[in-house]
Amino acid sequence: MSKIPLACLYGILVLLVAPLGAAAFAADAPHIAVTVEDGSPNMRTNARYDCAGEAIDVEYLNVEPDHLAIVPVDGVKRIFVLVLSGSGARYASGQYIWWSKGKEASLYDKTKGAEAPPVLTCTE
Repeated sequence: MSKIPLACLYGILVLLVAPLGAAAFAADAPHIAVTVEDGSPNMRTNARYDCAGEAIDVEYLNVEPDHLAIVPVDGVKRIFVLVLSGSGARYASGQYIWWSKGKEASLYDKTKGAEAPPVLTCTE
């Protein structure tokens, strides 16, 4: 089985999933599976966050040079990509920003404005 760089998979993901929107994650819709080998530098981790009494599970895929987070937003799993951050790990997906630092994470909706508070505040 040949290995495809994650960067290539992400490019394919954008081309295939973006036009489909939320329907892309429906049970009968096409989906993308990423195989991550165990061991460094490839790493797949899961984190459970408490967000105002609601538990959400976030999956992190760190395969150099790509870093992804799969975060549920309004019941739909969204794929976030690591972007430049002055502090912590900042991931972007469309209008949303998932920002984690230590055991805390926040979800921002950029359509609410640059100074808007997070729409979700979580603790691991």
